[in-house]
Amino acid sequence: MSGIAFPSLFSSIALVSCLSSNPAHAAGPDENCAALSKIKAQLTEGTTLTALTPGQWNFLRGFYLGAPPTLQGKIPGTGAALIERKGSKGGMIVWARGLLACSPFPVPQALVDAIKRSKTGPLGEDGTEL
Repeated sequence: MSGIAFPSLFSSIALVSCLSSNPAHAAGPDENCAALSKIKAQLTEGTTLTALTPGQWNFLRGFYLGAPPTLQGKIPGTGAALIERKGSKGGMIVWARGLLACSPFPVPQALVDAIKRSKTGPLGEDGTEL
């Protein structure tokens, strides 16, 4: 996490407190989870939560499985979303499990850019993956 400034991101959306203070939504004993709807409701102006497309999801899965200490071969969700705040470098990934967002972790701007460039499915008229 060196070189990434997230204080404004954490304080602006209160994601960590939302996830850690909500044991009723826990997906497992070692995970912090909360309803995606609750996280979306706490987003402040300039903060976005974007579901990853199939191509972006596959890119992130490959990256995650190949990066220590995650070489155990287990993906912590069935999808993921990227949280970004305007003016901040980098972002945060949350793993999706149905209607829950779990195990948030910060990512550097270089990874955010690589995720956004990953397009493997059919593209719409505006160039975004369908």
